[in-house]
Amino acid sequence: MPLDSLPLTGQLRQRADRFLLLVLTAFWGITLIQGWLAGELASAVTGGAILLAMPALLVWREPGALVTRLATGAAAMLLSALSIFLSGGAIEAHFAIFVLLGLLLVYFDWRVLLFAAAVIAVHHLGFNYAAQAGLPRLQLFPSGPDLARVLVHAAYVVVETAALAVIAIQIERQLKASSRLAQFAREAREGNLAQPLDDRLASQDAMLQAAEAMRRQLVEALDHVISAAGELSGTAQGVAGKARSLDDTAEAQTRAARDMTSNVQAISAGIGQLSTDAENVRRLMNDSGLIAVQGRDVAQAAAEEMTRIDTAIARVHQNVETLRQRSERAMGVVQVIKDIADQTNLLALNAAIEAARAGETGRGFAVVADEVRHLAQRTREATDVISTTMGEMERSNADVLGTMDDAIRSVSRGVDKAGAAGRAIRDISRIVEQATASVATMADALNRQNDTTRSVAQQVEQSGRQSETTRLTLQELTGDVQALDQVAGQLHAATRFFRTR
Repeated sequence: MPLDSLPLTGQLRQRADRFLLLVLTAFWGITLIQGWLAGELASAVTGGAILLAMPALLVWREPGALVTRLATGAAAMLLSALSIFLSGGAIEAHFAIFVLLGLLLVYFDWRVLLFAAAVIAVHHLGFNYAAQAGLPRLQLFPSGPDLARVLVHAAYVVVETAALAVIAIQIERQLKASSRLAQFAREAREGNLAQPLDDRLASQDAMLQAAEAMRRQLVEALDHVISAAGELSGTAQGVAGKARSLDDTAEAQTRAARDMTSNVQAISAGIGQLSTDAENVRRLMNDSGLIAVQGRDVAQAAAEEMTRIDTAIARVHQNVETLRQRSERAMGVVQVIKDIADQTNLLALNAAIEAARAGETGRGFAVVADEVRHLAQRTREATDVISTTMGEMERSNADVLGTMDDAIRSVSRGVDKAGAAGRAIRDISRIVEQATASVATMADALNRQNDTTRSVAQQVEQSGRQSETTRLTLQELTGDVQALDQVAGQLHAATRFFRTR
């Protein structure tokens, strides 16, 4: 990259143009004084004006350009030559050459130094040869032409020019490096890190090498930062989306936990009511068990009483049967008495007949016979009554026996049913005991289930609170992730300012 194209170098050389133009103008003032003292004022004015006109025009039209620098260097040497001419070749006037050569170093351009040295060398050789040719006004030294002295002066000029050229080259390199660093700083300020530093310059300057290494590290770091910012933004957006999804899920879980808590509490209340009802049923079953035991005892006692009644009725039946048999035998006796009464009545009738036949003699026998007949008649009537009564008694006995048979059968059936009832009540008592045990087990299970349900309700409620806490945390996380996403976006926007490719 040409040095003149670097802004810092161009500014310095433009300032050097103006500085040297002022110096040469001041030096022209000195030559005017010399010309006035030597009576050559017109030559001093004309020569100085001509020599300064070209540099002044170029400084105005082409500031900092190479042609301007060369013209300024040539003008400086020619003004020195004018001073030597006006001073009559005084040795002191030659000092201006070395001073102006040193001042030309402000251009830090070895070409200007070399060109100026060449100009003054041509001047010295030309003036020395002119003096040798007999031109008296072109006096280079007070003692006249002296090629040896010219060569000595030339040697000093060469040495100074060489030293100044080396210094200029070093300054130029430093300025190139500084200018490149300044350009790099401006490009970096504008975000352009893609342009590498000049390899040729960097190979000659440690500062440029460090700057190039820094640029590469910055490029690499920015590439990583840009990539990381993109990934961070994507990750933040993904995390934000997942956090929002988790927030929705947590909110749904919170609502579900609330509903579940309400349902579990309702179930717990229902189970508590069932437990209370089961406890009441257990008490009722215990009471039913006691009643069943009492019923079993009563049924057993009733069965035993029915058995005793059956036995008593059987004995009564046997007694009635005996009475019937005796009544039958009494009926036989009554029948015999009836037959005897009939025969007695018949005998009394025959006795009356015989008494009637006997007449008066048999009247007493007739009375007896009549009494016997009346007795027989009453006996017959009594036997009829007894027979009727015995018949009624026999019928009553038959009815009683039939009734007692029915009672015996009923009592037998009652005994059987009482036994069956006792067995049924025993079965009922056993079932009631089993049911009581089952209800007690169920009541205990319901109590445990109620405790478990209350514990579950508490855990669900705690889970709901944890879900709410999680949801609030996720909302905070979502806010943090969104802030992180904004930071990532800002970082990405900031890094996009830099161009690394």
